[in-house]
Amino acid sequence: MNKKVLITLRNIEKYICGSEFYVSKDMILLPTVKDYLKEKNIKLSYNKIKESKEISLEDRIKIILKKEFNVIENDKVNRIIKIVKEMVGNGN
Repeated sequence: MNKKVLITLRNIEKYICGSEFYVSKDMILLPTVKDYLKEKNIKLSYNKIKESKEISLEDRIKIILKKEFNVIENDKVNRIIKIVKEMVGNGN
């Protein structure tokens, strides 16, 4: 049995990916969180993350960092994104 994760205004930023918020079966969203996301024009997505060209490189990096490496701190995520973009831009 999976543990449920309560999503609050205190931890919401950990789960926002670009302009979308991917809701999984193990999440419980408070009404204030839904209001916050609506106010910030962040789309709720109840589908599994699609591997498509619609997801930007930056958003893909955020997803990988969160899901595979549990890196959720915004400053770390932004530094890693910057490094990856520089490497991709240089053809490395």
